[in-house]
Amino acid sequence: MVNDNSFDQFASKALIHKYENSMSPTQFRQIKREYYKIFDSAKLSKINISKFEYIVKQHFRNNFTQKTVSNLFHKVKINNEQYISTTDGDICLEILDSYGDSYKRIILDTLQKTENVTLNMIDGSNLPQATAYRKIRELITSGLLVPNGKMSKGDGRKTITYETLLESLHISINGGDVQVYFIVKDKFLLNSFIYELSNKKIKLYE
Repeated sequence: MVNDNSFDQFASKALIHKYENSMSPTQFRQIKREYYKIFDSAKLSKINISKFEYIVKQHFRNNFTQKTVSNLFHKVKINNEQYISTTDGDICLEILDSYGDSYKRIILDTLQKTENVTLNMIDGSNLPQATAYRKIRELITSGLLVPNGKMSKGDGRKTITYETLLESLHISINGGDVQVYFIVKDKFLLNSFIYELSNKKIKLYE
């Protein structure tokens, strides 16, 4: 088992709901109890997916996880670029909420252009400091903003630097149907449990 990477954190809520909808309420509650007991996690929506799958496979065989997640993402080409597409409600809602929030949109657009230090990002976006830090925390929790290191400030202290998960994003809304298309930075797809499984690149339960 390995720790979730940034893309897995971003997609974890969607996969958890797919697990929940693919088994009985009794089975799902039992798996949650076992996960909490073994890994002592605080919130199910923030769990380590590979660890949760470890519990799931104690109860299900025949590639249950692969069948559950196989249709979560699809690859499509837009203007000769490879995008990931999904209609999953959890993921679409997270993206719509984040990019529809004016403050979060400023932060994401600022970091889309360049990796930046938190303090500089706040100064450059003219956001109230308390609001900016709160929005940054929410974006980190969602997985759309990723801490990528630390940088020394002028006073000798260090501050965390961030970058965005996505390189590019398109949103299609047709009536009540929403579909998102995005490019994830390559390093965040590397060793992604969910992405590899959704594309059937790995085989489970050998």
